[in-house]
Amino acid sequence: MPLHTPAKAHRFCHHHYWHLLWLVWPLFYLGGWLIETVGSSMALLVKLLFEPVVLQVSLLPLLLIVAGVVLILRNRNIRD
Repeated sequence: MPLHTPAKAHRFCHHHYWHLLWLVWPLFYLGGWLIETVGSSMALLVKLLFEPVVLQVSLLPLLLIVAGVVLILRNRNIRD
């Protein structure tokens, strides 16, 4: 008898909708849009993270500060 026999091993789990991306990405590739879409998205992300925006502050340090505060608050709530 196997140690692990999941009851629904071959069923599609509704929590994994990202699997549908494997069905969609060939359409972008065949249309020639994949490289342009990913490239422009990555360029925009890099620009937003590292270039100063409003108040002359880049978003990367702000995101790191917010993530640290969230982790501290979560740890505090777990201990209580």
